[in-house]
Order: sequence, then structure tokens, then C-alpha cells
Amino acid sequence: VAANNDETINGAGGFIYSVSPLNPVRLQDGAYNLQPFLYPGLYFNNPVAEYEYNINRTQSYRMLGDFYTEISFLNHFSFRTNIGTDILLGQIKQKNDPRLSINFGTPPGTGQIIDINRFSSRIILNNTLRYANSYNNKHFINFLLGQEAQKEQTKILSATKTGLSISYLDDLNSATNLEDASGSSSKATLLSYFSQLDYNYDNRYFLSLNGRRDGSSKFGEKNKYGNYWAVGIGWVLSSEEFLKYNNWLSFAKLRGSIGTSGNSASLNVLTQYNLVNPGNYNNLPAGTVSPGNPQIGWEESFNTDIGLEFGLLKQRINGTIDLYNR
Repeated sequence: VAANNDETINGAGGFIYSVSPLNPVRLQDGAYNLQPFLYPGLYFNNPVAEYEYNINRTQSYRMLGDFYTEISFLNHFSFRTNIGTDILLGQIKQKNDPRLSINFGTPPGTGQIIDINRFSSRIILNNTLRYANSYNNKHFINFLLGQEAQKEQTKILSATKTGLSISYLDDLNSATNLEDASGSSSKATLLSYFSQLDYNYDNRYFLSLNGRRDGSSKFGEKNKYGNYWAVGIGWVLSSEEFLKYNNWLSFAKLRGSIGTSGNSASLNVLTQYNLVNPGNYNNLPAGTVSPGNPQIGWEESFNTDIGLEFGLLKQRINGTIDLYNR
């Protein structure tokens, strides 16, 4: 479990660097000069007083967990179940002291408190069946068959109140006027099936085949699932007879791959839906509809890559050269 606490100046902005030395931070009686900037109709707070009186605090608590069970059977088979969790609780507290102005156009005396609570969780369940074997110390096979399920949830509650009359209080109930209150929640799920076959001959020639099918709740009914594949090959040139006994090239591997992939991370979970927004029409409660896109689907890419890995002078110098198109 990890906790983080961060406090910063609220609203001071760049004014802390532009205060004229002719405007004192404190008056002769030791009290803060709360409004040292004299502009008609505008209110600029003393940034040093803001640092002491105002609150802009973010606290976060995070728990990461990973639990697994693995069983080996029939000499070359193994089955593994893995459950991972990522839980985050964030709390934001903002207080504008009533001795200071909330913004440039509001005179001191109002005061404001903002509370925001955010909870998010991610649970991942992964099941894999693996087969690994070798034949005559020349042929090496590794086959993986797996399934993965993810569930993400987010809940946000926020409230803003003004009318804070007692400067040293900072609870939401200490203010009298409710300016805004809102809450939202979202959920997204992901289901994947995947397989991978790796083969190498004598640690010189390599072949990798990958295939997967992914389904996400972020997409419309017709586009929830995407199928993706990849093929990779490799050749260790330095293991061949014509390069094995040279004095300068200690390692060289030529490799290449081609395949497809899908992405859903950047998409909002609500994109596919028509959203109803509350509002007013002719001074009566009404709603407007923001059209969604039920045809939204996976962001897909086609990737090719060719590369050379090398080591020179008994691995004193190592490097990689890649040429790829995405």
C-alpha cells in the first residue's frame, strides 16, 4: 500500500514572481497585506498569505496485488492462474480562505471549499497452459495457450460550497451555500484469448507464431471483437561455420516480424452511446442528446520490422539496428 500527499499554492500562479518590492508582504502591525495589488474592480491576493491560509491538497492511496498458482504435470505441461489487482483512492481538498478572494472578480469574504473523491479499481484474471519440450537437444518447442479477463471501474464524487465564515475550518459542512455537486461512474471489461508457438533449431534458427482474439465493452455490438496475428523469424549468423571462428564479430542475429495489433486504451467507454444531457427549454426542465458512434471499433495497426543485433570484439561493443514500418 502506497500513500502520497502533496500540497501546493492555490491560485498564486505567476504573481509570486511579479510582486513589486514596493508592496510589503506584511503591514506594520505584522498582519498580512492581503490585497497588495491595486487594480480597479480586480482582486489579487498576497501569494504568501495564500500559501499559509489556503489549502490545495491531494492524497492518494494505492494497493497493488498479484497472486498466482502454478501446477506442473505430465513432465512437459504447466498450468498457471494469476489474479492481479490495482486499487486507487484519491482525495482532493481545496480551500479558499474567506480572508482572500476566490478569483480576480470576487471580493474577499466568500470563502470556498471543494472536495473530490475518486475511486478506481482494475482486476485482471489470467489463465495459461504451457507446453515446453526439446528433442535431441536440437529442437526446442514452447507452446502457450491462454485466456485473460479484465474489469475496470471508476467512481467520482465532487462537491463545491461557498459561504465559509470561519477561516480555520476546512470541512465541507463548514460552508453554507452548495454551488455544485456531481457524481459519475464507469465500467469497462476486456476478454482475450491468445496463443503463441516458439520454435528454435539448435539455437540458430527461430520461429514465432502468435494469434489472439480480443473483445472490449468499449465498442459497438458489431465491433466488440478483433482478431490479430504476428509472425517472427530469427537467424543467429554468428553460429554458422562461415562466421564462427572470426576474431572481430562475436555475435550477430538477423530477425524480422510482421503482424497486426489492436488498441482500445485511448477510447472513452461512453463513445458508443447516445448521451442525454439535462438542461432547460422555455424555462422548463429538458434534455438534449449528444449522438454517439455505435460503429466504433478497434484502432488497428499493421506492423513490419527487420533488425540486426551484433556484438564486436568479444562483446565489448554491442548494438542493435532496426528498420520498421507501423
